[in-house]
Amino acid sequence: MKFQLQYYALLFLLLFILFIFFFVLRWSNKSILIINQEETFKQISSMELENVDRISSLHESIRRHILSFLSMEDAIKTSVLSKNWRHVCSSLPNLEFHEDSYGIKKSTLGYVDDFKDVVDQILIGHNESHITSFSLYLWMEKQSLSTSHLNSWINFAIRHNVQQLTLVSVFWQIKRISSCLFSYNTLTHMRLVNVHLKLPTTIKLPFLKCLVLSRIEFVNDNLSSMLFSSCCCPVLEQLQLFNCYQNHANTNVFSFSNLKLLKLQNNSKVPVKVLISRLHKFIYVGKEPPNLSTETLSSLSNTCFGLTLPPTNSNNTDPDYFDNSASKILAGLRNVEALNLRDFYLEFLTRDRDLSASLATPCYSLKSLKLCMHDTENQVCAITLLLRSYPNLQDLSISLNQDCTSLNMLNMEEYWQSTLLSTKDILKHLKTFDVELFQVSTNALDIMRYVLASARALEEMRVKVLEPLVNVEKDRMKLSEKLLTFPRASIRSAIYLCD
Repeated sequence: MKFQLQYYALLFLLLFILFIFFFVLRWSNKSILIINQEETFKQISSMELENVDRISSLHESIRRHILSFLSMEDAIKTSVLSKNWRHVCSSLPNLEFHEDSYGIKKSTLGYVDDFKDVVDQILIGHNESHITSFSLYLWMEKQSLSTSHLNSWINFAIRHNVQQLTLVSVFWQIKRISSCLFSYNTLTHMRLVNVHLKLPTTIKLPFLKCLVLSRIEFVNDNLSSMLFSSCCCPVLEQLQLFNCYQNHANTNVFSFSNLKLLKLQNNSKVPVKVLISRLHKFIYVGKEPPNLSTETLSSLSNTCFGLTLPPTNSNNTDPDYFDNSASKILAGLRNVEALNLRDFYLEFLTRDRDLSASLATPCYSLKSLKLCMHDTENQVCAITLLLRSYPNLQDLSISLNQDCTSLNMLNMEEYWQSTLLSTKDILKHLKTFDVELFQVSTNALDIMRYVLASARALEEMRVKVLEPLVNVEKDRMKLSEKLLTFPRASIRSAIYLCD
């Protein structure tokens, strides 16, 4: 009897364990099923979200802003994305067309195959919204576009109140450009390159702030002087002229009331006269020094002068051999902070018999000076006279050119009374001195010795020897040893020989 009771108790315990086991197993399967269902639902939801075109649902103005960061060709490609993007290019505010992007290869629109058709299709599909900028770059060697067709595009941009207009032809010259371009009220920026320009008798650009002209041939020279004055461009702030030609002009006169930046590259021998009282930055490259008014000189804070040819009067018996036009400019710069004298400007300075007197008045505002010199004793003396005129100079850079042909070989010591390399009260604030050499000459060593002995606050002198004239390590070591023997006014100065 006792054995039977134990048997039934064991059987009951076994059944109870089995019941618990099946209950736990069923509950766990149900939980796994719920979890799997949740994961499946999440995957389906994420797939649905991925299929939603969020960009197309953006407001049209936002989509236009996104397209403004793309090139014109890439912006056109977006028109095939969906129905919502089909006409997105019809209201682009910035239109920029490059001829080399079309014509050679099939256009992305499919139904046009050359540059002219692409531009026509874009302009025809454009709505009445304003155009901020319109840029046209013509790269083909042969003229592939008629002037009338080109003018129709310009007139289209003007009708849509364009503010910034760029027209560039790399190889062929654009002729008979639309005259309405120069009597337009909303234009603020204009850039023209390689244009045969016949200006209209009436020029009115009341809101033009920036004008860039390159490789322009002016047909009527008298009207070009009107363009470069406040009467036609009263608010102009930036003017840049590169290789522009005037057939019969006697003098190029620039007269503005609000101009801040003027860049001139004058390859002709037509004299340049500048009458601008508020000019801050002036960059000039030409064959002869320009004529700058006293007001212009005193207003400049940053300027660069590059004279591409040496003085033509190489005979010292010529009464025009001596010239003080270059030194008069420097004497008038009373508020300049950065000055760059390139090419043959120092050579023009050596033609001034009274250079020492011309540079006698110090200019305390100058902080940075860059010079390009040739390897002559006269230019070394001219540099020392220059350095005396700028007592607060902090950064000095000198690049020595090897070519000395056709330069002033007349000894100017009899005219310059102050040619001794005195170091008293000179370069007291100079901190950095950079030198570029094509060859290590006696004149170059004299300049470096003079600066090291004068600059009491000098921190660094960096000497860069350009290849290929000095390309042997032995010569570089000799130069380094030579520099270390020079006396230094500053105990903190370090000399670096750079590659």
